Amino acid sequence: KKASLAAVPIPLTTSSSSSSHTAPTNQARPLLFGVIEGGEMIDSRRFCAKALSDIEDLDGFVVAGLGQGEASTTRQEILRTVLACLPVEKPVIASVIHSPLQVLECVSHGVDLFESCYPYRLTCKGCAATFQHKFDKKYLNPSAKQRKRENDTEEREEEEAKKKSDSTFFSSKINLWDPKYKLDTAPISPTCRCYTCKTYTRAYLHHLLNTHEMLAQVLLQLHNIYHFQAFFEEIRGAISESRFKEYREQFEHAFDAA
Repeated sequence: KKASLAAVPIPLTTSSSSSSHTAPTNQARPLLFGVIEGGEMIDSRRFCAKALSDIEDLDGFVVAGLGQGEASTTRQEILRTVLACLPVEKPVIASVIHSPLQVLECVSHGVDLFESCYPYRLTCKGCAATFQHKFDKKYLNPSAKQRKRENDTEEREEEEAKKKSDSTFFSSKINLWDPKYKLDTAPISPTCRCYTCKTYTRAYLHHLLNTHEMLAQVLLQLHNIYHFQAFFEEIRGAISESRFKEYREQFEHAFDAA
């Protein structure tokens, strides 16, 4: 039954994509992405990916159906199989990818874009992302000295902020429902430059949650999205400087330790 449910939509998907891209238009059209289905069945995924890769006018591809409780090894096999069939010059989106570790796993296989609800899920639980995503480039890659230096003033400010922060800064997240934040006048993260961290304290966010104020979710979401975007900025920088492998190893070590 599982096989039939996953396999039936594939011919419909590929035929629909083939007919959609041929529709004439005199106006600029939106980008058209082919959706690669097949569940956990590798042969079905391969069939769908190959069929869609033959449609030249597709602008990119979506690897759908991930994040449904599949094992990490299964997800990696799906990505390896699918991406091997797709043209490298077109972007690939992975759907329903949650944690930062899953993001790095997908990037290592060649995924370019993500549909993720990770920041939202943290916000719903009253949590704020605090995982470390910025590391010393000299440690990651000795040749980094030859690259453009970051602003010295900004680096000094971040170092001072780290010295003043407590151990929760290096955890993957903090739960602001916790009573220990009732009198905590520190921001969520001392090095974060989002509106929430520049304006409000952990104690105030704890108060908002306990009084069921909608502003709590608004401020948490602002921070969580900002933090997640900063994480992706670091990934892009690591890729452009050919140090992604080192960055991933350092990130996973720090994240697991937290």
